[in-house]
Amino acid sequence: MDISKIRVTAELLDKAKHSKQPINAVLRNEYSAELSALAAANSDFKDKSPVSVAMAAAGIFRNTSIQAFFSTKENKLLYPAFLETVLEKMRDGSAILNALLASTHAVSSRDVHTLIVGVADDEKKAFEMRRVAEGAELPEAELRVSEKTIGMYKYGLKYKTTYEALQDATVDQFADAIRRSMRYKPFAQIGAVIDTIVKGDGNSNPADSSAKTATAGVLTGDDITDFLIDFEDESIGLSVNTLIVNKPLYKVLAKMFRKTDESNSPRPGTMFKFPQQQFEDLTVIRDRRVPQIGGKDIVIALDNREAIDRYYVANSIINEYDRDIGDQTQIGTISERVGFGKGDKLASRILTLK
Repeated sequence: MDISKIRVTAELLDKAKHSKQPINAVLRNEYSAELSALAAANSDFKDKSPVSVAMAAAGIFRNTSIQAFFSTKENKLLYPAFLETVLEKMRDGSAILNALLASTHAVSSRDVHTLIVGVADDEKKAFEMRRVAEGAELPEAELRVSEKTIGMYKYGLKYKTTYEALQDATVDQFADAIRRSMRYKPFAQIGAVIDTIVKGDGNSNPADSSAKTATAGVLTGDDITDFLIDFEDESIGLSVNTLIVNKPLYKVLAKMFRKTDESNSPRPGTMFKFPQQQFEDLTVIRDRRVPQIGGKDIVIALDNREAIDRYYVANSIINEYDRDIGDQTQIGTISERVGFGKGDKLASRILTLK
């Protein structure tokens, strides 16, 4: 089958930009019949992205020189599409960042309002689907749009490449180099997640930090146990499955939980079970940017299925390049707009050392 018809054009790039869709989605829609026929005729193309097929149609493969992207006017249009696919793969590539996120949403604007549920103390009963008398009013829970938009920030990088590097590097080598240079991106976003949990997303929803340890400056297993139980009671059934702490407290927790093979029952060979509490399989994440509150170390606890949502402006990956004839280099820029919002205010709480 002739694959030369599958091309990235200026019109399709423009369509992706204005429709806020990834270029792969636009190509898949534009060439749906051709891509299906190609996959049926040649199994090698079954799992390839539309951009990869367009690159193959242009004679650009993994071991091709990156310079091939700049050899023709048509190939130049493939370069931003190629970069976008590299960065799209990186978006969900951080296990630590993903462990903190409930969901990821593509949005079409930088002005993002979250959808929240009323969670004030006097509203908690509204969450209970309880028995009511015939003809009586059902309990009511309020869904509302947040008063303020969440902060959407640009995460970006400028990279400088010599002509020689472009001539010698393959597509695979260049993609790996871009991934390595952008590895700071998840790290930067983890810092933003921690800040959002502690301070809130701008809608008067900081994490509750009223819980304190029993002894000044000391974190014990009893403190954690009390905190986990109280968390569930105060959050209407949510369970802690993730803790975020600084390095000193990380060491304390690591030593605290390293022995997991001892019986927790007074009778040998038996075990107590606590189905209402999640005493096992807690993910503990260490980060030096965990702040202090009032000069005291803290333990951030969350139910990562409900606490934080990530929002990114669809098709906001901007990649541009220019050549500097003077020192024979090429300068490129890559940036994307991302923000974080609280899904459920009650899904994160803080334990502060007394």
